[in-house]
Parts: sequence; structure tokens; C-alpha cells
Amino acid sequence: MRRQGAIMIYMKKALFLSLLLIAGLRAESSAVVKEAAALYNLGTYEDIRKAIPILEKTVSVNPDDAEAAALLALSYYHIASLEKSDLLKDDGDTLAARALLKGDPKNITILKASAAGKLLDNNFSEAALILEGASVIAPQDAEVWYYLALCHEGSLNDPQTPAGMRAQKSLSLNPGLLWLLEDQFMDALSKKDLETAQAKILEIEKSHPGYRLLPYLNLLVAASQDRKVPLDEIADFPETEHPLAIFVNELIWREREKAKEAGGL
Repeated sequence: MRRQGAIMIYMKKALFLSLLLIAGLRAESSAVVKEAAALYNLGTYEDIRKAIPILEKTVSVNPDDAEAAALLALSYYHIASLEKSDLLKDDGDTLAARALLKGDPKNITILKASAAGKLLDNNFSEAALILEGASVIAPQDAEVWYYLALCHEGSLNDPQTPAGMRAQKSLSLNPGLLWLLEDQFMDALSKKDLETAQAKILEIEKSHPGYRLLPYLNLLVAASQDRKVPLDEIADFPETEHPLAIFVNELIWREREKAKEAGGL
């Protein structure tokens, strides 16, 4: 009997220590995810890239961490990482699917990751359905309204359109949401609305002083105005995966070719 009692005491102690270890790991994981989320929420590509290895390690150590998996999926989405893009899709063993399976179906980060996967597939109606639900759960989440804007028709700069109305709502909640401000800049530039494009540059400069991609936005405006592009002041676009990279690097190449033909380089 004594031996059985000793075994029971030992098993209880082992169980207690295991529970303490699990609780400690969860607390550590939660703290790490908060650190990564803080970087992600800054919105710049540099900061999101800093968050990614933190989240990748967390998901590798704890595959059941749905919050980390969802945040990692969103991080891949925003750096336009093509080799990782299928990790956001909801079919198969993907980050978004894992997050939906393991986590709270009403968790706002998980819902955003699921919607991002739909956006990558150009499945705007299903993405909008997910996001409409998310907007009820978290009506003050500017990122939700930004994704909703991407699901709808119209100019992101025109509040009279479905897309513009939701973009305006997003910026009313977070005037410095960098992803939306950059998209609005590109939207204005594509329509040759250089006044709005310049206004968006000023908004980005105000909310993200020192943001190192600002010179490239100014370069695109200068080119659209047929002004001389200051190639001596700017290097090749540093972010090869950034959505603006194709436009900027093509412009730099074209302007350098012009300069060569004119004997300027």
C-alpha cells in the first residue's frame, strides 16, 4: 500500500509539473506572439520581416498555436511572398486552415488570415462574407475594413464607391494604416490623379516619418509628371517582393536607358 501511495504521489507531482510546464510554454508563446504582433502592426515591410522568423519559430515549436499561425499567414500576405502565398489558402494543411481548425472561429486574427487567403484566390465574395462577420465582432479593427475595401468595386480614394466607403471607414479608425495609404497612392497614380497621389505621400510621411520607401513614391510621381527622375539620389528598389518593386525598378531601368542613349551615363 505504501508503495502504491508513493507512486500516486509521484504521478501527481509529475502531472503538476507537466501542467506548470505547459502553462509556462503557453505564457512564453503568448508573449512572443505579442512581440511579433507589435512589429506586424507597425505595417512596414522591414518590421513585418522581423516578425516572420519569430512567428515561424513559434509555429514550428507549437503547431497548435492558432494565433501565431494566423499572424504568420497575414505576414506572408503583406510581404507578397510568392513562395509562401499558398500557405494562406484554406484547403489542405495550410496556415490558415490550421488556424481555423485549432483556434477560436471568432478570433479576429484567424478570420483575417482566412479572408486574406480568399483574396489571394480572387474569391472576393467569400472573403467579403468572412470579413462582414469579422466587422461585427471587431467593428473598430481598421485592418478588417481595409480588406473589405479590397473586396469591393470602385476607387479606394472615392468614398462614393463601395471600395472607397470602406477605405474611408478604415482610415477613420487608423489614419496611418500604411497598406491602405500605399494602395490609395497607387490607385491615384494609375488614374493620373497626381494631386491625390501627392496627398497620400504626405499622409504616409506624417504617420510614418523616415519611412525609407518615400523617395520611391516621389520618383513615381516625378515620372508621371514627365519631370527628370533624380536617379543620382536613388538606388535600385531594395524590396524585391514589395508590390511597388515592379513599377519602380522598371522605371529606374527605363530612365537609365534613356540617360545612356543621351550620353548621360
